[in-house]
Amino acid sequence: MNKLQLSMLCSNQILVIKTGMELTAQAKSFRASFKKMMGMRANATHIEVLAVIKQIYDDNNIGDEFLEKIKRHKAEHLLAQI
Repeated sequence: MNKLQLSMLCSNQILVIKTGMELTAQAKSFRASFKKMMGMRANATHIEVLAVIKQIYDDNNIGDEFLEKIKRHKAEHLLAQI
């Protein structure tokens, strides 16, 4: 997975949590592939997926980009749930 894919998945997860709407029609299958690739349960929640995405950002020393994305989407309240 490259940085662009991770960024788009992150944006999609924020959108889904906030509004219930997907960014694209392919987002569901991509998220399912991501969960499988990361060894997550198939029925993992959107918050759990976002927490794993945050961990990937942190592991690659770009956690500040994750926080910027959260702020840009006005979703700071999600940080308390992660």
